[in-house]
Amino acid sequence: MAVPAPAVGEGPGRPKLPAVAAGVNSETGTSGEEAPLAQAAVRRAILRRIKLPCGFVTLHRDGAPIAVVLGVVEAGWLGIFSMATSPAWRRRGAARTILRTLATWAQTHGAADAYLQVMQHNKPAQALYARAGFQTAYAYHYRVRAT
Repeated sequence: MAVPAPAVGEGPGRPKLPAVAAGVNSETGTSGEEAPLAQAAVRRAILRRIKLPCGFVTLHRDGAPIAVVLGVVEAGWLGIFSMATSPAWRRRGAARTILRTLATWAQTHGAADAYLQVMQHNKPAQALYARAGFQTAYAYHYRVRAT
C-alpha cells in the first residue's frame, strides 16, 4: 500500500522543495539502504519474521533514499522503530514526512496511539517528536556487568 507524501521542506524559512516519493511497503521491507548483501539478507529475514502488520517507509529524492522508518501495529498501537534521515536532509522536513506517512498507514491498520524510544542525547529527534505530540513517559538505561 502506498500513501502519497507531502512536499519536503515546506515551512517558514525553509526552501520549498519539489514533492518527493514516499510510500509504505508492507511486503518487502526494503529501505534502499546500501549494505553488504549478506547483512541485507539477514536483516530482511529478521523483518519477515514479524507476524504483526508492519510498514516500511522510505523517502526518496532524485532516486536516492533520504529517510527511512519501520512501524509495527499491535493492539491499537503503532511502534516506531529505526527512524533515520540522511545528514544532508536533516531539518528539512524528511523525518516529519515519513512519520506522518507511517502514522497514516498505521491508522488504516487500526492504530490509534503510537510509541517510540529515542536516545536522551538526541535533542533534534526529541524536538521532532514533541512537535508531533509525543511526551516522555519514562527514562531507561542499560546495565553492563562489570568485568
